[in-house]
Amino acid sequence: MLSGTVLVEGEITSSDKSEDVARLLSGTLAGDGTIDIPFSNIGGTLEPGGAGVIGELHFTSLSSQGPAGTLVLDIESGVAFDRLADLTSNFFLGGKLEIDLLGAYEPPVGTKWEFMSKGPGDPTEFTAIEPSAFTARSVPGGSEVELLTAPPTVLTQAAAPVAATSATLNGTVNPNAVRISACEFAYGTTVAYGSLAPCASLPGEGRSARGVSATVTSLTAGTTYHFRLIATNAGGTREGADETFTTPGIKGSEPPAEEVLSKEKPAEEKPASGGGSSGAGGSSAGGTTLTTLVGVPTAPGSEIPAAAIATTPRAVEEVLLGCTKSKLVLNDVYIRGGRVVLSGSAAKSLAGKQVKILINAGRQVASATVLADGQYATSAPLPLVKGRVAAGTRYAAQVGKLRSLNLKLTRRLQLEPPGVSGRTVTLAGQIELPLTKPIAAVVVEQQLKCGKTAIVKTFTPPASGRFDIALTVPAGATAGLFRLRSSVAANEHSIEHGFATYSLPLPAVLG
Repeated sequence: MLSGTVLVEGEITSSDKSEDVARLLSGTLAGDGTIDIPFSNIGGTLEPGGAGVIGELHFTSLSSQGPAGTLVLDIESGVAFDRLADLTSNFFLGGKLEIDLLGAYEPPVGTKWEFMSKGPGDPTEFTAIEPSAFTARSVPGGSEVELLTAPPTVLTQAAAPVAATSATLNGTVNPNAVRISACEFAYGTTVAYGSLAPCASLPGEGRSARGVSATVTSLTAGTTYHFRLIATNAGGTREGADETFTTPGIKGSEPPAEEVLSKEKPAEEKPASGGGSSGAGGSSAGGTTLTTLVGVPTAPGSEIPAAAIATTPRAVEEVLLGCTKSKLVLNDVYIRGGRVVLSGSAAKSLAGKQVKILINAGRQVASATVLADGQYATSAPLPLVKGRVAAGTRYAAQVGKLRSLNLKLTRRLQLEPPGVSGRTVTLAGQIELPLTKPIAAVVVEQQLKCGKTAIVKTFTPPASGRFDIALTVPAGATAGLFRLRSSVAANEHSIEHGFATYSLPLPAVLG
């Protein structure tokens, strides 16, 4: 049994190789020596040569790396890189692969390094590879690493200038040495966006971040908009983080409800009552509850005024379409029961039409029919695990020339389809672990009329991340749009500093 730091410069052998084995339980095995007995990396790190040193470890018996093991390969050039050699028996590789480029080496896209050779067969199935721009595969008698075409690096920046009915959206794109084929900003009054604006110019194909922008017009004064930058090259599509801006009100008019709210003193946090409640002021998930209604500094439990409710058929349809300008919206995509479940909304003029469900903006994987109320739902087979985790699989809906925005299959804050019973809306879901410490609150946003967003509940979820809360909507509301936002930890080693995460905005037919 090996643990701690083990440097092999000579040979580890035995007179009875059928009985003796070497197991790396933890720590690091490095050097340029030979292991002449069966070897298994159970939970340690295998690092030929050593950290930052090109080396070659030799294995002459049946060897393997399990799911908890890590192989680190240093690469200095196309011919100088770490190797595992003298494989006179199979070497089964799993677990994690880490690639470290030494010095200022920047290999061209498509460069390959055969890091294992001279073996009868070496199955390579790493469950994680870092950086994600690399891949690894088995080749005859060994295994190789390849540098893939890297997607662009995308950063959404603050919008400026912002006027009452127009704004300039800004960001940066690093093409990562591959020509950018598409660059656009998605924008709208929710994180469903619904509108696209192409960048004024493409950023080329260099290796440095370059500024891009787009000017959007026909906006509504006194309204908060969400936007994000999206760029594509041959390596794939990347999306920047969600940002917001608020258009100023027209001079001489009353300030919008959202502006009134921003000037109010924040409501005081109060402990949730025992057992929870189903009104706007309670939480069945435990923790603290904060109730704030847009433009209405009233007591917890108060209803949203009728002016914030969509009353006309057109206004109701706009809410069900996610407050976007699109006639076709894919609302939700998630995994359940070994299938991918999808649902969406369409303009009622599309009732009876067939909706195609596309994976990664290409192959059709399912279809659905638009019902009389404009809703549609279906399911599709699960994609391959590697594609689902590593590539960030996306789905889109299409009817004729109409196509929805792409939705990611996986996200950290999952909201299930809202449940409706009378005036009570139930929101249930899961925040994927790990959570922050202390656990970050979840903010519930509600729209009963496009352009009128209310924060109707703030609650702290339990440590499991599973939540189930209830809201009471005002009488007369016939459609609602619900979205949650919170913060989660990047990983189990960094739980004190979270990053923002959002659920998809999901519509519900009320009443």
